[in-house]
Amino acid sequence: MLPGVSGWSLLLCLRGAERSCLRRVSFSRLQRHQTVNLLPAVMEAFSDAGGGLCHFLTQSERTGSELPMSPHACGSTNQKLRLPEGADSRSPVGAPPPTLVAMVNVYVLVTSVKPLTSFLHDITVVTTNQERRGRPTKLRNFLLQQFGPNASHDALGQTKKVIGEVLQAAVSTNQKQQPFSRCVLCFQLLTFSLLFSSSITPLVVQVETELTFSSLSGDTFDRQITKDGILEDTLHFLFLSSETQTERRQVRRQYGGCRGTHGVCLSEDKFLLMLQFQQQMKTPSAFQLLFPSINSSSTSSSSSSSSFSGTLSVSDLQIGITCHYELQRNRTDKTDERTNQESAMSSSQDGSEGRGACVDPHLRQIYTDPPLTLTPPFSPSVKEYRAEVTFDTVTVRILPQPISAACRVHLDEHRGPRMANYRSASATVGSASW
Repeated sequence: MLPGVSGWSLLLCLRGAERSCLRRVSFSRLQRHQTVNLLPAVMEAFSDAGGGLCHFLTQSERTGSELPMSPHACGSTNQKLRLPEGADSRSPVGAPPPTLVAMVNVYVLVTSVKPLTSFLHDITVVTTNQERRGRPTKLRNFLLQQFGPNASHDALGQTKKVIGEVLQAAVSTNQKQQPFSRCVLCFQLLTFSLLFSSSITPLVVQVETELTFSSLSGDTFDRQITKDGILEDTLHFLFLSSETQTERRQVRRQYGGCRGTHGVCLSEDKFLLMLQFQQQMKTPSAFQLLFPSINSSSTSSSSSSSSFSGTLSVSDLQIGITCHYELQRNRTDKTDERTNQESAMSSSQDGSEGRGACVDPHLRQIYTDPPLTLTPPFSPSVKEYRAEVTFDTVTVRILPQPISAACRVHLDEHRGPRMANYRSASATVGSASW
């Protein structure tokens, strides 16, 4: 517990303060309702043991060569990942284009270590040997564009499998050395850098225990917008629970105690994990389940997956819940799959990725450089603002962002720009139109 603090529910350790949080927070004495955005076992597993060697590999029976990753993937965040050079002016005329090599940063949310539970955000940052500046894009659309409709599904499966194998090896090794932790609802955000090169199976080349967007340009606000979006999605995913008391009692009857429908004895901590997992799986979000995986668990759980009789683990129950909601989604998504693929292929060419009808014409945020205090205070429904700037401010850059990616915001007038530089002692954001 933090000295002198007793009633807190959420502790967010900011970038650069993680080690201080780990020293000051007693994870074995946290209450069930208290949440920290750190998982000590994950932090330790992916720490640098020297020369970039991942710490969990020093304790693991598996070597880096046995995992789909570089063993020195846990180096400093300042480490520069290099891609092979693309074609240059000396390439012969008519020569075939070089093989596309892509570095893809994917963002992983770990919500539990035991049992391991993790999710993959749908936004990635892609850098290629043909396009050095990173760009945010949806993972499914990137894989569809690179591998086509048939192989892209397999590529997504391989991506999940690779990340899942690394996470499993990391936490299973580190659990033996970690003291008891009772942070039931704690979580950890990770950045996995994946290298795609002429194969649908990527290689993990770097893992960072925070969100990183160094390849994105700061000039166009891409870095801040992408970071804010993932953080907002994470908080909504974790904390905006919609279950009613009736639903909570129903889940408790099914899984709580030792006389539930499935005859499973769950402790209060495990019941909270199951309740949170059920809410996350049934609520549409930007996250998709990474682990436990239905495919990877089918073999190990074959004896118990055919029915709910006998003793089941929490992971078995998670798989059952996953299958239930996946089946519901598949029934809904199958009719739109062909349309979505065609839309993703065409939108990747014209930059209108994921854009449909604008059904929620409100502002999500207004980004300014330098940061400004807006008058009136920002509100999604307010479209006119004034901001005072210092006398030595020459230029103010302004970019309003809509709540829905299907909407467009224009400054000053209906046909005005979507981002603008203002040169004056005061800046006014005019009426936004869609």
